[in-house]
Amino acid sequence: MPKFPMKSLEEFQQLESKLGDENSQMTKYMVSRLAAVGGSGLESHTRRILKFLITNEIACSFNWKRRNKIAFENTRIMAIIYEAAKLNFPVSERNDLVVANSVKDWLKYAKARLSEKKKSLNVS
Repeated sequence: MPKFPMKSLEEFQQLESKLGDENSQMTKYMVSRLAAVGGSGLESHTRRILKFLITNEIACSFNWKRRNKIAFENTRIMAIIYEAAKLNFPVSERNDLVVANSVKDWLKYAKARLSEKKKSLNVS
């Protein structure tokens, strides 16, 4: 089990390879762990999950569809994020879209968050 947030692509890939089908013990554990992260709404919950899982440095390696980066859309971890969201919010097709859009935005702005963090560390 990696320490969270994961700080390297190797850690991400190791977790990805450990996750089996939806009935595996590791998958069940990760769904319940991510569901417990909390958030005031579905978007907030999704962002908190991502912040819990990976650093901004790692997030910069991903995008949704794999345009010059690693695709996040079809990872096992993304499937677990969907399942964790369903535990906390009523199931609907719209919820999957909200989760997906939240992930897309979070990944898209990872580089900006990283730049802001570095600026604030240099100012202090």
